[in-house]
Amino acid sequence: MILTVKLLLGRRCSVKVSGQESVATLKKLVSQQLQVPEEQQHLLFLTGPSIHLHSGLLLASSSCIPL
Repeated sequence: MILTVKLLLGRRCSVKVSGQESVATLKKLVSQQLQVPEEQQHLLFLTGPSIHLHSGLLLASSSCIPL
């Protein structure tokens, strides 16, 4: 699945991930593309109710990406 990550200031990137990857992996990919340190990222999934993505979880366990 391809996710689009958008910063508050408008920059964005797209990353390809699977549900078996961790939120920490997603943050690492975003850090590489947008030069935002992982510890400064606060990721929200905004389709339907907002879901805050915590680093220790798999993307699939966050109910935002199918397995």
